[in-house]
Amino acid sequence: MTESELAVGAGGVVTGPGVAPGNVAAGGHACPLRFRCLGCEHFSTDVSYLPDLHAHLADLLRSRERLMSAFEADEWARSQAMPSDEEIGRVRGLIDRVTTTSIS
Repeated sequence: MTESELAVGAGGVVTGPGVAPGNVAAGGHACPLRFRCLGCEHFSTDVSYLPDLHAHLADLLRSRERLMSAFEADEWARSQAMPSDEEIGRVRGLIDRVTTTSIS
């Protein structure tokens, strides 16, 4: 993969570089995971993204609270929009890993 392809793939991911070959080739418009980067094998992160990871976690938790409150929506729409426990756990795990790695 060329340096310019890496730059294209990493450009759209705010919590770390994502370089899925198909998505890079499509200029960031062909993500089969619908930009759920944290669950992709091509995603990585480092300590420089720690503030973004904290902000993303806070956004997920706020979204979950808003959706759990008295919000009128069909159940399928609410469940699709609700951040999953797995996603929240993944972000917390990344924060812990990055924090632990940067301390060592």
